[in-house]
Amino acid sequence: MKTYISWKEYDDYINKITDWVDQLQKYQGLELGAVYGLPRGGLPIAVSLSHKLNLPLLMDYYDRKIVTDKQILVVDDIADTGNTLKESTSKRKELSIL
Repeated sequence: MKTYISWKEYDDYINKITDWVDQLQKYQGLELGAVYGLPRGGLPIAVSLSHKLNLPLLMDYYDRKIVTDKQILVVDDIADTGNTLKESTSKRKELSIL
């Protein structure tokens, strides 16, 4: 069953994610250099987070080394089975799922 959220809820979630990332950067030494959204669903979230976190948006994950040598925040819109994210990260040993 699909769950729909309002734009206010969307903004609230973006703010919560931003706060969470800020805490990781402050207290755990996370150093983000860009945001990447998995195509279609993750892209709107990535755009919102790149604005809120003041980070560049990667349109192609493989351009990351051109943009930054820091870690990349990879986002998607839903977590159902987790297969999409696992498939996208399986060949990228430098990624960890938070």
